[in-house]
Amino acid sequence: MTLMTSDLSDAIGFGPLPKDWYTVRAVEIQDETSNKTQAPMLALTLMVETGEYAKKRVFPPYRVMLGGVTEKGEKQRTDRVCELINATNVEWKCNGCGASGVRKFVKNDQQKYLCPDCMQVTKFSYDTDHFRDKVFRALLSQEKGFNSEEMVNSVARVAPLS
Repeated sequence: MTLMTSDLSDAIGFGPLPKDWYTVRAVEIQDETSNKTQAPMLALTLMVETGEYAKKRVFPPYRVMLGGVTEKGEKQRTDRVCELINATNVEWKCNGCGASGVRKFVKNDQQKYLCPDCMQVTKFSYDTDHFRDKVFRALLSQEKGFNSEEMVNSVARVAPLS
């Protein structure tokens, strides 16, 4: 066995990032399925783009439910995917009126997301690959990891750069 000497002066821990807004890039995306409900979801590995934590990856990946049902059999909320589409300017198509392109969902008085063209709560289509390499802002918080006492980051909100 070789005796080694290491310098701790530049060792950086792997703890979660402080709670704050960060400019992030979706460096990896993966289509996943919920183990409990088989609902489709998207897992985005985020990397901080600027500032003190530039190049640091956010752990765990940001998981967004894309549809399906909850464990109680209720429809999954898709407001987070609408928020992500608005933040990243991903192209989508309204399955109600047929309008497509890069545009923002709008909210009504009940905070429901609507197609900006037909102003209806509707189904919509998009390509999850288009989230790759998108840069946006993410509000990170901290919580205990799944089945762990270790603190990890979670994405509380996402927003466009401007």
